[in-house]
Amino acid sequence: MTRIAIEEDNPFLAKSLMDNLSTLDHVRLKYHSSNGQELLDMLAADLMVDVVLTDIEMPLLDGISATAQVKSFILKSRLLYLSSLMTNRIYLMPFSPVRTDIF
Repeated sequence: MTRIAIEEDNPFLAKSLMDNLSTLDHVRLKYHSSNGQELLDMLAADLMVDVVLTDIEMPLLDGISATAQVKSFILKSRLLYLSSLMTNRIYLMPFSPVRTDIF
């Protein structure tokens, strides 16, 4: 069973992701957060997550900053980044704080 945390602030995209992932027998949605800080708070209570699927541009704490912190205490989680925006700031953003698994 693959345990997934989704970090997405757009309600439509979050629902779409959750609906599609819920059809997979081998996937369990553990968390949905709407910002990076909320994700970190949820993970502080329970670290058992295999995959973190995160938006890049998020309120309070962006996806890159949040996953850099996630990787510091959950070393074996896979990270997947999503973005519907491709601004120069995102395109040129260095991903050096964490090893990007899939972008």
